[in-house]
Amino acid sequence: MQYERELHTWDVRPAKAGDLIQIWDFYAERTEDPAKISDHGKFGYIIGKSKRTDTFLDGEGNTKHLTSIVEGDVFKIILFEGDTSEIIHVHKDNIRRLSNGKVSC
Repeated sequence: MQYERELHTWDVRPAKAGDLIQIWDFYAERTEDPAKISDHGKFGYIIGKSKRTDTFLDGEGNTKHLTSIVEGDVFKIILFEGDTSEIIHVHKDNIRRLSNGKVSC
């Protein structure tokens, strides 16, 4: 039921730029599916809402637009690892928000 509590927090307090988050594959956790999304468990910050005009690199290194997203459901996230950073786009269903260093439920 953790998943349902997480979804409820999106209605009560919408995400905003600057929120500390953790990428979390709730579906894989619920179904015990070993194939989790690649950034599962990583921490980052919300930069803002993703737009259909935003781009990303596909698995072959080609630039693609986020043409099929529902704006407002997908967020641009910056992840930090060591001395590097990476910007990714994550659906709200795969985001755990943190508050005071703890996961909010």
